[in-house]
Amino acid sequence: AATKEEAKADEARMTGTKAEMFHALDPLMSVLAMFTSENELRVRISELFQLLNKDEKEALSYEDLRHGFSMLHLPDITLDFTYEDFMRMTKHGAMCDEQQRLGVREFERIIVRELRDF
Repeated sequence: AATKEEAKADEARMTGTKAEMFHALDPLMSVLAMFTSENELRVRISELFQLLNKDEKEALSYEDLRHGFSMLHLPDITLDFTYEDFMRMTKHGAMCDEQQRLGVREFERIIVRELRDF
């Protein structure tokens, strides 16, 4: 049985309605959307990158993101981040480096875009 969000996403994919499409990171976006200034948003995104960057590398892979998002402690929410989500967010890898990883600048651009679409 599909959840309401899955059904909504399926319908949006079929009809092409962006406004009603549910994205895997929407629960996280609802938290990040509570910023009061552009600087505060940049700090939050930078902190999120560092939190997901457990190995202290220069960039994050799909696996880093999937694991990191699953470990975030959001009330009553588990982020189910898939490879398809990664490909959609990175424009099919175009925003990634040659090793399919995201640097902090690309990560910030993606999160800001996800917030606009939220």
